[in-house]
Amino acid sequence: MLLSEDKIKHVISLISDKLGPDATAEEVKNLASEVIRRLSTASPATGDEVIANPTRMPKTSTALLDKKLVLSAVGKDRGGLDEKIRLFIARTELHLLDIKEITADSFKCVLAVIDYSDYRADINDLKFKLSTLCEECGYRAIIQDSSYYGVQ
Repeated sequence: MLLSEDKIKHVISLISDKLGPDATAEEVKNLASEVIRRLSTASPATGDEVIANPTRMPKTSTALLDKKLVLSAVGKDRGGLDEKIRLFIARTELHLLDIKEITADSFKCVLAVIDYSDYRADINDLKFKLSTLCEECGYRAIIQDSSYYGVQ
């Protein structure tokens, strides 16, 4: 399939927007391969529509696009952080996949896994907001993309 220079730039822009600034080279390569495969198998009448509207790609076949953050917060057990995380996520395009609390001695660890596949704003701003939320509750937080831990 032959694509014009403008269409190639458009595809690159869509991939960058979808994966965000924390995307690895492997993630970009895999998504580009998927786009090319879909464009190659699309009929000429719908090929442009696939490029122009990436949301038409079914989520089930694009597990590669699933993006997860792992939030790990540790602090003195004062309670309430998990509820604040749930409330924050409920107001956004995020999805809380799981949250657990562990108490050891007088320390509490809150571990949350957050899906940000549909999140369109700056991911670094999101990490900052989550970190600030944790600090307001007396916790120190580390927020990483799941790929940092070797998990997709």
